[in-house]
Amino acid sequence: MKRHLVRITSTGFFAVILLVIPVFASIDSPEGVTSPPLLYMSPYYADVDTQQQGSYELEELLEQYEWLSSHYQRGIFDCSEMSAFLEAMLQVQGWHTYIACGPTPFNPDSRHAWLLVETAPGYFLPVEATIQRIVHPTELHFEQYFEYDHLFGTIHDALEYKPTEFNWWDSL
Repeated sequence: MKRHLVRITSTGFFAVILLVIPVFASIDSPEGVTSPPLLYMSPYYADVDTQQQGSYELEELLEQYEWLSSHYQRGIFDCSEMSAFLEAMLQVQGWHTYIACGPTPFNPDSRHAWLLVETAPGYFLPVEATIQRIVHPTELHFEQYFEYDHLFGTIHDALEYKPTEFNWWDSL
């Protein structure tokens, strides 16, 4: 069963979590993870019959998550947690999504996390989770978004790499 979210305000942050969480599939905590997702998050990923694609469709969907920006807190709910959260929301709605992390594409002296979302068969576009926006090929640092150190296909992979960095549920 799929659920679609409608545009909501930041006051509905917790309501969205509770609406979406029931559609996720089970998550087994990777070894060494000190803070597993809460029990009410099971199942974590949903089985989706149809894979979504299209950059225009993705942009429209990202507009529904504009409220997320107001919850940014460095070191608490920042690029890594926001990427993990948005990855889960996109996966539930049928988007093939990866979490990438490495040098910040627009400032290689710092570290950053973002998404790579498949918008056509085999073609991925970067998404800045902190501002819920696609990075387009015409933009200055587009190529640097594909120069990552780590690419995670699931939350399990990200948590194995850094258990306290992608655990958005602890920021609630």
